Amino acid sequence: MVTIAVELGFEPPIVPPRLDVGPVLMTVNIEPKYEFLKAEPVGEMRYRIRAIPLRALGVNWLDEVETNTGRYSGLPEDVPLVTHVVRRSGHSTYWLGVPQGIESKAFTVHWEGLERLGCRYDAPDKYYIAVDVPPTASAPQVEHLLAAGTAAHVWHIHEGQDEHPTVS
Repeated sequence: MVTIAVELGFEPPIVPPRLDVGPVLMTVNIEPKYEFLKAEPVGEMRYRIRAIPLRALGVNWLDEVETNTGRYSGLPEDVPLVTHVVRRSGHSTYWLGVPQGIESKAFTVHWEGLERLGCRYDAPDKYYIAVDVPPTASAPQVEHLLAAGTAAHVWHIHEGQDEHPTVS
């Protein structure tokens, strides 16, 4: 495994004030402007992402990416920078703000359905998670479960990179 960098160009969701969670729970300093992800080499300057992106838009678990090396502002010299996605894995990434935290019973109850569909998450803290949705998960079921968690004020959704077809 190696570390690669993905340039950031957005901020993750802020917990909506209407949830009455007090001060904003999540703020992200975009400096430095890169997210560092674990990846496995699959060719010259090509890597397969082996992490759920926590902030980087446009890449997902197991996507194959091409990189470039060189001197970039704020980036260590030996860390390849992603230039584009070569092959999409079919995985999707969602970011959830969880005002009550992932240790709450409400989160556990709502998460169980997503877990049964093969979803998993990475949590840098208990109020913010990055969710990986595998290509085998039913998009309508995932959307229904995410919407139910939102309606119950368990989480606030921000879509990272959705590779599933949109349900109309």
